[in-house]
Amino acid sequence: MIEGIGIDVSEIWRFRKNSTAEFLKQIYTEKEIVEIRGSINWATNFAVKEAILKALGMGLYYGSYWHDLEFSGDQNLRVSGRVKSRLQKSSAAKIHFSAAKTEKYAVSFVLIEQKEACK
Repeated sequence: MIEGIGIDVSEIWRFRKNSTAEFLKQIYTEKEIVEIRGSINWATNFAVKEAILKALGMGLYYGSYWHDLEFSGDQNLRVSGRVKSRLQKSSAAKIHFSAAKTEKYAVSFVLIEQKEACK
């Protein structure tokens, strides 16, 4: 069964315009800053993070933090902080995500599967 779904579309020009070190540090961990390169990839990872927060029914309003979600170069996801706490309190077992990008947009779709469905 489905625990939650989320989708996000990011405009790549915003990441071209705002790719300063200060801006990147707000959204990405030090590891991500080193491993992720280019505005298209910044926008894509942002879309995935945003879609995950939406699928969890969270958002920055509920105290989650961009750094609670960290991607490594091989697209493995590490969850920590309030996002991890939220996942542990829910019936979520697995996060599935897909992302696509064009010259102008990055889009991500997230499906969070419940524990019962993963048995």
